[in-house]
Amino acid sequence: MQMLVGLSEYQSDDILSLCDIPGVEGAVIGDLFCQKRMFSHGEWDIPRYCEALKKKGKKTILQTPMYMTPRYLPQWLDLVAYLNDHSLVDAVLVQDIGLLAALARKKTDTVLCWSQMGKGRGSQINGPFLQLILQLGATAIQLDVPARGSAAAESGLEVWQVYGSLTYQTFWRECYSCDQLDQNPQQCGRLCGKPISITSGDLTLSVNGHILGEQLIYKPEAEHRWAFSQQYMVYAKDKAALKDVIV
Repeated sequence: MQMLVGLSEYQSDDILSLCDIPGVEGAVIGDLFCQKRMFSHGEWDIPRYCEALKKKGKKTILQTPMYMTPRYLPQWLDLVAYLNDHSLVDAVLVQDIGLLAALARKKTDTVLCWSQMGKGRGSQINGPFLQLILQLGATAIQLDVPARGSAAAESGLEVWQVYGSLTYQTFWRECYSCDQLDQNPQQCGRLCGKPISITSGDLTLSVNGHILGEQLIYKPEAEHRWAFSQQYMVYAKDKAALKDVIV
């Protein structure tokens, strides 16, 4: 089965070894919150990993951050423009309406896909919303439920099927890991890689940077590719976990 893959964290040789896995067409590059969670050198690793994928003839899918504030918007518009100019990106995953509209105005050949995080906790997506993101420039959408995928396909969007849906208790603009260990985020030393948990009453939650209780859920209805999906995307914590999922 042909697939795109996304890991929560990449090591220096992961891209090259991922490209050698049968069926892997490309990879998702970029963290939803902080690039230090995914790469040893933070955002500076993004162009390098994209270039490594392209040299292998694979697709590069860029995941943009959740918090697209005025502080970060110009930086990410510049990054996407750079990757576009050097033919290093095939698609961009967005969950921010402002970023979607700004990228669409650039009128490039890069696919703009509404990401799996572009929904509320209830994860309901209706017809008017699908029409809105179409009008703003999206041509694809990530989904993990076949009924929603069918509706999106009928609306004119490409369906990018997700196997390994991200779930969580909550996330925050600030880094929980730095907060718990009383560390300056600018000098964090990648604290998100350390096993930390928060206990409140009977509830214990894992801490991973900006997100509490992070898990990947593999829904049975998304395990096999739907007839109407244009892309099949598999997410995993790391390379070892990916191999367990796709065996």
